[in-house]
Amino acid sequence: MRMEPLHRLLVFIALILLAPSIAWAQGADRAQVATGGGLPNFDARLGKEGRAVRQALTIPSAAPNRKAQVEKGMATAHQALATSLPGLTVDWHPVLGGPEVITTRGRFLTPASPGTDPELAVRGFLAAKAPLFGLSSSDVDNLITTAHYTNPAGNLSWVTLEQRLNGIPVFRGELRAAVTPDGQVATIASELAAGLDPALSGVPTMPPERAVQKAAQDIGVHLAAAPPLIERSSDGLKHRFTRGPFADDITADVVIFPLSVTEAVLAWRVLLW
Repeated sequence: MRMEPLHRLLVFIALILLAPSIAWAQGADRAQVATGGGLPNFDARLGKEGRAVRQALTIPSAAPNRKAQVEKGMATAHQALATSLPGLTVDWHPVLGGPEVITTRGRFLTPASPGTDPELAVRGFLAAKAPLFGLSSSDVDNLITTAHYTNPAGNLSWVTLEQRLNGIPVFRGELRAAVTPDGQVATIASELAAGLDPALSGVPTMPPERAVQKAAQDIGVHLAAAPPLIERSSDGLKHRFTRGPFADDITADVVIFPLSVTEAVLAWRVLLW
């Protein structure tokens, strides 16, 4: 790998959506960006940018009243949980509409269950409270475990689950839970997307090569053509290109980009390093 001085390193992640001149970008620079200038971290679904994104995109239509049904199910589940758990606190995600942080004052989310595997404790809570997250039972079953460990002190375990739909990762679709040694779920932090259409699948209509060009353009790097393709997954969801003007190979992967309850689109996640 070509080595660059620390002050020239740039990691750039662009989420290329299927509309002209729209990209969600996350840039992380170290002291100084080599090209294109510094880029802030931001969420294009919020504020003025969010309204512009929604107006420009063609969002698949959900079944009539589906959004209202999912939101009603979430509210009903929240009320039921608050009744059974005095002191319950739920912070709601400003974009996704589902619970972002769930905790209680002076107690835990689930009763003690010594010897229970932490992952099973978390999955059991999710299965019982799936409507609170806008999920179906199959949605819960399809969550992929990406982390499961106990801290060095042995007084807390952490479980991280990743959301996928039809084999496609949901952008930032993760849930992380803390579990006590007695198997009690202590707190949950979530960015799971609620009410995703089970039929959403495939790849964006924009070719991955064009997505790479647009991502590079967003940081001031002009590519007359995308660098040569190195490999492509059999399902067409993952692509790796030669590095071109960058320090490492370029990747372009399909993700589901949630916009609100029941609303999401396919997008390319491009990594430039």
